[in-house]
Amino acid sequence: MFSFFKNRASLRKAADAQYKALLDQARHEALYTDYAVSDDVTGRFEMIALHTSLFMVAVSEKTDCDEKWIRKLPQKIFDVVFKDLDRALRELGIGDLSVPKKMKKFMQSFNGRITTYGDIVKRGDEDAMKQAVFRNIYAESDAVSDEVVAKMARYIIRLYTAHEALSCTEVAAGKVGAVKP
Repeated sequence: MFSFFKNRASLRKAADAQYKALLDQARHEALYTDYAVSDDVTGRFEMIALHTSLFMVAVSEKTDCDEKWIRKLPQKIFDVVFKDLDRALRELGIGDLSVPKKMKKFMQSFNGRITTYGDIVKRGDEDAMKQAVFRNIYAESDAVSDEVVAKMARYIIRLYTAHEALSCTEVAAGKVGAVKP
């Protein structure tokens, strides 16, 4: 019975630590300078969605962990992401009546990113990743070079590989894969 509370605490602690680390990755200055991601609400959302969705996909593939609560980690991270996003929208002055509508759109976009990026990184298909990157991250950008799109696609695949390489023990300890942009 008491293991339930221990597992819940472990889950919450790992999710909080991982979300903080993923948020730090998503806010890395190079993404907004060298990778030409727009430094606005949309660009920030895309980077948070990218980093957290890749981690969630990698963790969901870890079916051999002794710590059974790890299977619940992707959902817990999703919950933490959207709780933080709700708070951020309210801090930006979005009205109480508009927040649920915006959250619905963000959730639909986020779920689309998980599916799209997850399918592509599992195949390791750099060309498909370039198309997804352009469509999701750079569609509203005026002039982004093919070189920048390709660099972002390679970064995404490297990042997923780093998440995938984590052991169950590292995931349980709240670690995330890390590569420099």
